[in-house]
Amino acid sequence: MAMTGEVAVWYYVNRDRQQAGPVTEANLLALYRYGDVDDGTLVWCQGMPDWAPYSAVLNQSVMLPAVDGESTVDASNATRFGADNARILPKTHPWRRYIAKVVDIATSGLATFFVVVFVIAMISHPLASRVVHLAQVPLVSGLLLTLVWIPIEVMCLSVFGTTPARWVFGIRVRRVDGGLPSANQAFRRTLWLVAQGMGLSLPILGLICPALSYRLLTEEGHTPWDEGQGLVVTHAVWGPGRAFVATAVTILVCVMQGMLSWWGKHH
Repeated sequence: MAMTGEVAVWYYVNRDRQQAGPVTEANLLALYRYGDVDDGTLVWCQGMPDWAPYSAVLNQSVMLPAVDGESTVDASNATRFGADNARILPKTHPWRRYIAKVVDIATSGLATFFVVVFVIAMISHPLASRVVHLAQVPLVSGLLLTLVWIPIEVMCLSVFGTTPARWVFGIRVRRVDGGLPSANQAFRRTLWLVAQGMGLSLPILGLICPALSYRLLTEEGHTPWDEGQGLVVTHAVWGPGRAFVATAVTILVCVMQGMLSWWGKHH
């Protein structure tokens, strides 16, 4: 399993749901024999596109290669910790995750908001009009869309392990044992993400919190809302086909948002 000319360095998710390592392949095999690592333990080594269960990797005779020339190592850590003691982390794709989240809110969140307004209108037209008017106020529009998006996020993660935009971008959320998040895990993760990672989509906080989250994700390889719930975010290979579809969807959403904004100002 070692890569040509060098010893493979492995990382794994331990029983405390924390990233552990680096260890050599021999050490990892020993951990397996002693029961500290089992077939479902997520492992990662340089050259793999993402985390995978131990049984899917170490029981194979070849290493999973990097695809499309994409490096799976966060090279910025090499200079920070020194070439001999560099932390090797799987790519975390912060921008990919951020754009997918924005697209989710702009689509699923907006659609849910329209449904909520429709239901309110069936009860009280004046109240529905006030809600729509409130949604046009910049200070609260982002917060309203984010709040109505929360139950959709929780349902999608607990049932599918992804959301519509995350699926397009090849992003999945799962437990460290490979299973789907429970509804409670998904709910807690989403609340934590909205509060700490997005700053409730409020002005200023909505810029500062994502910037801090970006730094944490790139330097540590995880976020507190995932680690705190024992969850792991995985990313499919970012090939030309996925890149084209994700880019097209993002552009379409931007165009739709622009048209809705124009309509709201002229009606």
